[in-house]
Amino acid sequence: MRRILLPLVLAVGLAAQERPSDPFFSETIEVRIINVDAIVTDGSGRPARGLTKDDFEVFENGNRQEITNFAEMTGGAKAGDAQAPKSEPQPQNQQQQQDVRPRKIVVFLDNASLRIFTRNKVFEAMKTFIRQTVRPGDEVMIVAWNPPLDIGVPFTGDVEAILATIEAMKNERANGTLYVQDRKLAERAISDMVLDYSMLGQTPPIEVAIEQARLYAAKVMHEQRGKVAAMKSVMSSMRGLEGRKVFVVVTESLSDRAAQPIFDFIDGVKERFTNGGNYNAMREGSAYAEPSLTNIMSETANSTGVTFYPIDAAGLSGDMETISAENLGLEYNNPSRPMTSRDEHLQTLRTIAAQTGGAALVASNNFALAFDTIGNDLSSYYSIGYRATGAKQDTIRSVQVRLKNKRGLQVRTRQAFVERSTTSEMKDAVAANLFYPIARNDLNIHIKTGGEAKVAPEEHLVVPVEVRIPTSALTLLPDGTDLRGRFQSYTAFLRSDGAVSEVKTNVHELRFPAASLERRKEITLKLDVTVDAKTEGVSVGVMDDVSHATGFAALRLEPSL
Repeated sequence: MRRILLPLVLAVGLAAQERPSDPFFSETIEVRIINVDAIVTDGSGRPARGLTKDDFEVFENGNRQEITNFAEMTGGAKAGDAQAPKSEPQPQNQQQQQDVRPRKIVVFLDNASLRIFTRNKVFEAMKTFIRQTVRPGDEVMIVAWNPPLDIGVPFTGDVEAILATIEAMKNERANGTLYVQDRKLAERAISDMVLDYSMLGQTPPIEVAIEQARLYAAKVMHEQRGKVAAMKSVMSSMRGLEGRKVFVVVTESLSDRAAQPIFDFIDGVKERFTNGGNYNAMREGSAYAEPSLTNIMSETANSTGVTFYPIDAAGLSGDMETISAENLGLEYNNPSRPMTSRDEHLQTLRTIAAQTGGAALVASNNFALAFDTIGNDLSSYYSIGYRATGAKQDTIRSVQVRLKNKRGLQVRTRQAFVERSTTSEMKDAVAANLFYPIARNDLNIHIKTGGEAKVAPEEHLVVPVEVRIPTSALTLLPDGTDLRGRFQSYTAFLRSDGAVSEVKTNVHELRFPAASLERRKEITLKLDVTVDAKTEGVSVGVMDDVSHATGFAALRLEPSL
C-alpha cells in the first residue's frame, strides 16, 4: 500500500516584509452565475442561428431557473450554417456577440490502445482542424499516454509548431497491437488448457479458465486506471484557465467493462470444461467492472468546464465491417442500434460526451466529421446564465436546457455541473501538477530535496522534502500580542507506471509574537515523504486558510532511488 507520512518542522528565517498592525476586514457578498453553453443544431447537424432568450428555458435539479444572462455567440459564419426556421420574418438578434474568448484545446492520444495505422488516419483530419480553427488567442496542447504521459507540445498558439508535432507523432510508437495480442494470448492459454488436459485423458475444470481470465482482467483494469488518472489530471490542470475548453480523446479502448471480452470468450468454450454449464460470464466479469467510470470522467469534465469529444479511432475496422458508413456518425444521445461486441466501449464514449455537452464519433471512418463538429461547436453556440444558490459543496447539480418550440431543432449541453469545494479543487490541482505543471503560485512556494532518500519496509522510500513559504505571503491575524495563521499542505506522488497516489492533507497552525515578525522571512516545511520505490515525482500544494491563496511546486525524482 502506498502512503505518505508528513511529520512537520517549522524553521524560522530572517527578515520579513512589514504588515499593517490593524488589518482591515470587510464583508463581501458573493454572486455566482452559472453559465451553460447550449449547442443548437438542425436535423442535419448544422448550427441553428437567430434564437433569443425567450426560446430557452433552464432547469437545475428539476427547478426552473430565471435566465439572467443570454447571448448568441458567433465565431464567424461557416458554410452550411442554418438559420432557425421561423413562421414569420426573423428579427435581428440584438444579443448576438462575436465570441472573442480564447479557446483551450487538448488532444489526448491513447497510444496504449491505439494502433499506428488507425491513429495516423485521424491525424490528417486533425491537422485540417488545427489550420481552420485555431485563431489568435487560442492554444492547443497535445499529450500522449503510453504510459507515462508525454506532453508532445504544451499549450501554444503556434499553428506551425502544433502541425509539426502532429507530423512527428506519426513515427512514434503505439501499443494498440500489443494490447490486442495480450487478449489473444490469454484466449490461446485458455484454449490450450483443453488440449493439455486431453493428453492426460481429462477435462479441465472451468475454474482454471476463470483463473487465467482473472489474471488478464486485473492487468487490463490496472492499465486503464492509470490512463483514466492521467486524463483526469490533465482536465483538472485546465480548471483555472479562461475561455472555452475542449478535450479531444483519440482511443480504441475506454470502457467501464474493459475486461469483459475475456470472460465472454470463456462463455463460448465453456462446454469444453467440467462444470462449464454453471459458468456465468457477466457475473465473473462484474468483479472487474468499473460502473462509476463514466460518472468519474463526466464529473471531472463538468467541474472544470471541459467539453469531452471522444473519437473511436478503430472506426469501421473495430468489428464493424458489415455496417455501412453512410448510416453511422456522430451520436449525441443513447443510440438505438443493436448491441455489438464493442458496445461497452462505444457506449462509454457516447455517455461521457453526452453528459458534458460534447459529441462522440464512433463506428465511422469519417474523422473529419468529428473535427468539423468541434469547430462548429466552438464558433456557434448560445451562452445562458442564471444565479447559483447554496454553497460549493462538491454536489452534482443536474442541468437541463430546453427549447420552448423545437421546430426540428436539437439542443446539446452539459447535463450536470459540479461546484467543487476548495479542498477538492486543491487535491485535483496537486494531482494535475504531477503531469502538467500548475503555473499559479500566489504563495511563491519553493521545493527541494532535504537529503538522501532512505530505504523503508515493503519496497518504499522515505524522501526528505523541504517546502519554503515566504512569511509575507501568508495571512496572519492578530491575537493579543501574537500573530497566528493557518494553512494546509497537500501532497501526492507519481510512479513510473503513471499511477498517482492518494492526495494527503495536513493542517498547520502558526503562532508567534508579533514583535518577531520582521525576523521571520520564511516558513520551512520539512516533510518526510514515504513513497513507492518507483516514484518519479512529488507534488505539493499549499493553501492559506484565510485568504485561500495557493501555491504549487513539484519535484522530479529518479525512479532508481
